[in-house]
Amino acid sequence: MSTRIKHIVMLGVGDDGKARACRFDASQEPAVRKAAGLMNFRVGIPKTEQAATLAAKLSEGTFLEGGLVTVPQVTEDVFYKLAKFLTFDSSWKTAGTITGSPANADEAVLKAADALWSTIQPGRTVLAFEFTDPEAYGWSAAIVVSISKDDQTLELRWRDWPGKPFRAPSHSVALLRPDVCS
Repeated sequence: MSTRIKHIVMLGVGDDGKARACRFDASQEPAVRKAAGLMNFRVGIPKTEQAATLAAKLSEGTFLEGGLVTVPQVTEDVFYKLAKFLTFDSSWKTAGTITGSPANADEAVLKAADALWSTIQPGRTVLAFEFTDPEAYGWSAAIVVSISKDDQTLELRWRDWPGKPFRAPSHSVALLRPDVCS
């Protein structure tokens, strides 16, 4: 069931790794989209009653000088509900942000990426994402301890923090140039 669009929502993850979201009057859409682009946030449209109700409960966003916006923190639960219920431009979905995945991956790019990932071996430094510890949330350097027989899973340990090794899918790590990651 569709509803009249009263608000639009800006949401994303701040530099501090915290979920953030706010609402704006729908008439401000061009300025909100411009700010979202500058901040690498998304703009969602509440096109259902459920989405409109959720959007109405958000704090109102505030424009700052320079075109940026103050976007307050929200709980992860609210953030993921917004990501589920709002409608986003198809261009955002194909960019792989939050809910999407690349729609038309270029075969040459995939082949080059596979060639790069095939160079990962024990002892190499990669970037892995820490999502279990809120204090250390984000990308950090990790050392490859071992690789599964099917090359799909890496056993890693954090380079700069002691602790038990952990596992990650091999294509979920970011590669570092070997000559700059000593």
